[in-house]
Amino acid sequence: MPYIGFSGVSPAKGFGWTVGPSGLVVDYLVVAGGGGGGGNRGGGGGAGGYRNFTAQTLSLNTAYTVTVGGGGTGGNATASTASTSGSTSTFDTTSASGGGRGGQNSVAPATGGSGGGAGGTTSGNPSLQGAAGNAGSYSPVEGFGGGAAIDQIAGGGGGGSSAVGAAATNNTHPQSNKGAGTSNSITGSAVTYAEGGNGGGSNVSDVTGVAGTANRGNGGGGAANENNPGYSGGNGGSGVVIARYSGTTQKAGGGTVTTSGGNTIHTFNSSGTFYTFPSTGAKATGGTIVYDGTYFYHTFTSSGTLTPLQSLTIDVLTIAGGGGASAGAGNAGAGAGGLYYASNQSVSAQGYTVTVGAGGAGGAGGDNIFNQGVNGNNSQFGSLTAAVAGARGKDEQNGTSSGGSGGGGAAIANTTAGTGTAGQGNDGGTGRASLPYAGGGGGGAGAVGGSATAIGEQGQSGAGGVGSSSYSSWGLATGTGQNVSGTYYYAGGGGGPAFAYDNNSNYALYGVGGYGGGGRGGSATTNSSSNAGVSGTANTGGGGGAGGYYFQSGVANRRGTGGSGGSGIVIVRYAA
Repeated sequence: MPYIGFSGVSPAKGFGWTVGPSGLVVDYLVVAGGGGGGGNRGGGGGAGGYRNFTAQTLSLNTAYTVTVGGGGTGGNATASTASTSGSTSTFDTTSASGGGRGGQNSVAPATGGSGGGAGGTTSGNPSLQGAAGNAGSYSPVEGFGGGAAIDQIAGGGGGGSSAVGAAATNNTHPQSNKGAGTSNSITGSAVTYAEGGNGGGSNVSDVTGVAGTANRGNGGGGAANENNPGYSGGNGGSGVVIARYSGTTQKAGGGTVTTSGGNTIHTFNSSGTFYTFPSTGAKATGGTIVYDGTYFYHTFTSSGTLTPLQSLTIDVLTIAGGGGASAGAGNAGAGAGGLYYASNQSVSAQGYTVTVGAGGAGGAGGDNIFNQGVNGNNSQFGSLTAAVAGARGKDEQNGTSSGGSGGGGAAIANTTAGTGTAGQGNDGGTGRASLPYAGGGGGGAGAVGGSATAIGEQGQSGAGGVGSSSYSSWGLATGTGQNVSGTYYYAGGGGGPAFAYDNNSNYALYGVGGYGGGGRGGSATTNSSSNAGVSGTANTGGGGGAGGYYFQSGVANRRGTGGSGGSGIVIVRYAA
């Protein structure tokens, strides 16, 4: 871990920026993945290594790699599958060792952050002693050893971060012999991390071991065995990395960011990057804040407030909620939410309301049931022009379908496409009024929706219009939009539906959703619940896919539920 202990200027890691003598003081916790429990009166898995640091000074403008270790898998004696140890977690150069596996049959327990407990069945005469902990030889220790087993009776407990796993004492399952974990309030609430797993007993019918809690680094429990050794030990719990610093103004990015007790907390339940902001820090509050080396981005996936701390010049990307599609029967894909961009906007040190529009609901389907979809909802930043809601897909009974991007034209009737809003979206595609029936795709921010086509008796419903990739760099920085081979899209249209009939050969294939979160159209099967259109992706403004339709003569019209529209998003950026 590169700490500051000097004056002057030094090159930072990660993005190649330059930093000065100041730094960010953090507390951080690193917990590795717990070991898996053994099968067949198995030993408990050892807890993942536990390492806690306070008041550490990190360089500014610097990226620190975070690795969150996975839990080990439980063993199964019948399948001759040994349990496995957990994986290492890291915060930059600080590591915590994965928890050791629990023993079983001829497989000895393993050392680890905390050691695995010994297995209670000793074919092959493995040791009945638990394995050692503190595999990294750290001071203070990262964990303790596992407990001893009783041959043919019960397994030892996995070691924990605060105590050794205890030895087996009787045939009870589970044994109450896990090594104790450690309570830590870095998140603002007391949570116990890195407990060992209990050993497996033999006084009950065959029972699988209890899995360790995810993102706590707990060891998995050993399996019981009265008559059958084929039950598995519990998997170890994954690890976690948490960083905390004083103040509720965000000074770094990465992980899930929360505040509690006057502190800002970054929680990593999976691997990522913790990166400190430059000395100027973010110049506003509100939303999720990231920094790409040039700009700060504030991402709002739900409504909130942006509050600049000084006068700023900002760029704003606003995307409305996508439209919902109707249930199957002469319907079409829904339009994407409108996309509105405003650059070089002057704001002052006051609160600005941010409204993120919800996607429109899809129409409920079922046997002989028909319901139309609903338009999405507008999104808006302050008093700027609102991004207009995406239009629902047309259907044979309802023809109005205009919005940010227009809905597709229906099959059978109302086949003309819905219209989009100039500068924000595009029209939908047209539907077919004759066999084979097929519906149009909803419009997207980057292109009109696809029109329905036919070759002989096979129809093809229209694809959703592609969304906009003009703001791909925004998606890369914020992790939003739909990533297609490294290019990020927003506001794709929903696809048209599949149609099929059991009394003739005319049919149509569904249309795919447009890049940018558009949902594909539903299938056409004899089960209406399988014919649902796919909903637009949340926070892309994607339109919902139309519900599929299957006509089964003398039985029912199998109408799939229309896909709902994806919710919108608002992103604000400014130069550092």
